[in-house]
Amino acid sequence: MNRIRLQSTGSTKIAKLLVALVTALTSITMGVGAVHADLAPTDYDSYTSCGSIYITGIGVSSRYSTITVFPNWAALSPTAAYGTWLAANKCSASIRNASASVRDSLYAQLTCHVQYSAGLSLGGRAWDLERWRSATWNPWTWVRHKCNW
Repeated sequence: MNRIRLQSTGSTKIAKLLVALVTALTSITMGVGAVHADLAPTDYDSYTSCGSIYITGIGVSSRYSTITVFPNWAALSPTAAYGTWLAANKCSASIRNASASVRDSLYAQLTCHVQYSAGLSLGGRAWDLERWRSATWNPWTWVRHKCNW
């Protein structure tokens, strides 16, 4: 039993190293760390600069019932979903004040984007969270629909 744990620990360390490497490379190639010029904050009804290690800003569009999250470098780790969710709540009243079912859906969408931004590049440079989507925690659905089920 101890031998298996040691092997598992070694594999875990390698996996964490690979995630860190992919995250760093993704950050460099995506230019994450600032709001992207091609995704102008003026396209939203409101835009809030967050100043978080997880999120640079959040745009809200009532026309499309969409909350757009602009990730920062720390959000590009598959383990950063909860920290990113807390930062989004702190930054955006649209998320904080949503109903429980909408919040569950937004959290599922955000978690999908966080988990798949680094490794599979499904998350994109900005993450649109739609208030009208139903919540799903099925990773196969997330991958099949590229976080837009």
